[in-house]
Amino acid sequence: MLEAVLLALKVLILILLYLFIWRVARAATHDLGGTKGAGAAPPPSPVSQVEWSPLGEELPPGAGRLPDEHDRGESRAVAEPRPRLIVERSSALAPGTELVLHGLITVGRSEDNHVVLDDAYASTTHARIVPGGAHYVVEDLGSTNGTFVNEERVSEATLRPGARVRIGETVLRYEE
Repeated sequence: MLEAVLLALKVLILILLYLFIWRVARAATHDLGGTKGAGAAPPPSPVSQVEWSPLGEELPPGAGRLPDEHDRGESRAVAEPRPRLIVERSSALAPGTELVLHGLITVGRSEDNHVVLDDAYASTTHARIVPGGAHYVVEDLGSTNGTFVNEERVSEATLRPGARVRIGETVLRYEE
């Protein structure tokens, strides 16, 4: 009787071990860009992935204008800082694309992100970029391959103008 119970426990432990290994392998292939399957839709074009307003958009009437002392009630445009990321290198986004930042954004492979990277080295939800005082802050969200600012792996870093953020194989330059 005791031998039968021990044998059953051994079989149960072996099944649990195989299940654990299968789950780890499945998560690793999913997170490192495994196959998408035959029925998967093609990734959207880079333009549809960007949900920020592009640079050069027209301001609403009166926005960003101050009265000029020489005008009689007329106004002139005043340049406002516009924090943005400029794509320097990417297999998913066109180099030179400018992404104007408005509040919190997420970056990764999942379609749920604000910036979708079809990049085998980017995690599903890889990082987020949030306003942090005068500048934006990039936060790694526990990604497998890390988030780098100026070639230094970071868990969180304040972005200064000219900083280069690398997520997977994508390099973005922060400007204000």
